[in-house]
Amino acid sequence: MVVLLETRLPYLDPDQRREVLRTTAIRSGNALLDDVEGWGRLNLYAAADGYGAFDTDVTVNMDGSLGAFAARDFWRNNIGGVGKLTKRGTGELDLTGENDYRGGTQIDDGVLVAASQSALGRGGVSVNGGTLIDFAPATPHVGGDYAQSKAGTLEIIVGRDECVSRGTLVIDGNVKLSGRLEVVFRGPASPNASIPLIFFKGHRSGEFNDLAVTGLSGYTYSLIYTEKSVALRVSAPGHRGGGSH
Repeated sequence: MVVLLETRLPYLDPDQRREVLRTTAIRSGNALLDDVEGWGRLNLYAAADGYGAFDTDVTVNMDGSLGAFAARDFWRNNIGGVGKLTKRGTGELDLTGENDYRGGTQIDDGVLVAASQSALGRGGVSVNGGTLIDFAPATPHVGGDYAQSKAGTLEIIVGRDECVSRGTLVIDGNVKLSGRLEVVFRGPASPNASIPLIFFKGHRSGEFNDLAVTGLSGYTYSLIYTEKSVALRVSAPGHRGGGSH
C-alpha cells in the first residue's frame, strides 16, 4: 500500500505515506486493530486525498519542477489532529476539506490555497515566504494569530467566480502585516467603493509593503487600515477618495 501511494503522493517520504494510510483507515470493529497503534481497514481511496489527521507536526516539501502531483495537489480530506502543517518547496497544495487541526499553519515556500472556510484549521498562520491564496467559497477563518513577513504574499480573490462569491479573511487573533498583498477580481467592482478584505479580532502591527490588483482596469487603488480591518479603496480616475493608514 505504501508503494502504491508513492505515485499518488510522491512528495511525501515513506513514513509520511504510512501516516496517511493510518489516519485515513476505517475502523475495523476489532479491538485489537482499532487501538491507537492499529490500522483498522486501510482505505486507499481516502488516502489518495491526503492526511486524515496531523497527529504530529507535518512538513510537506513539493518540488514543482518535477511536475504532476509535485507541482500541484489537492488534499480533500477533513484533517484533524493536534499537529502543525508546514508547506515548503515550489509546488502548490490546495486544502479543500473542513479541517480542525490545531497546531497552526506555516508557509515557507510555494503556494498554499485555502479552498474552504476552515481549510487552515483552528491554529494561527505564519506566511514566512511563498503565497497564501484565499480561494474559499465562504469567509475563511484563521483560528489564532496571523503573521506575514516581507518575503510572504497574501492573495485574496474578490467577486464572483463560477457563481460563488469570494473574498474576505477573518482572523481570530492578532495580525502582523508585511510583504505583498495581491487582490484578484473575478467580477465587477463599484467605483469609489471600499471593499473589505481582512477582519481581525486582536491588534494589528505593520502594513503591507506592496499592493497589486488585477482583473480591473481604469481605476486606482489604495488600502484603508482601521482598528479591526483592512479594506481596498477602488477609485475612478479623478476621484480623491484616497486611502487611510
